[in-house]
Amino acid sequence: MFAEAEGPPPGWYHHAFEYIQETPYRFEQPHDFTCALNRGDPDATLFLMNHWVQRVAPDRADAVNVNSHDAIVDRARACQRERGLLPNYIAVNFYGIGDLTDAVASLNGVE
Repeated sequence: MFAEAEGPPPGWYHHAFEYIQETPYRFEQPHDFTCALNRGDPDATLFLMNHWVQRVAPDRADAVNVNSHDAIVDRARACQRERGLLPNYIAVNFYGIGDLTDAVASLNGVE
């Protein structure tokens, strides 16, 4: 179990960013996406790709574009090339819009 800002005790309750590295999470346009390190230990083996556009509040219209299969897979592969890790976690807004599940299946080699 991971916590964003807390961590043990108890021993099973870990501070996430000792184990997880992530991308930034504030993007106003899809062309702003980067794979740069935001929080976390750069040697951590778990990788969280934050993948959403948010200006003032999340917008379903943005999710239609950025949650498409190709947008997610292309960015995940780009991050893999840049960071050396395929994302273990992909965080999106409006997971029910777009093709998140199919994109994750593709990244995991599942048909």
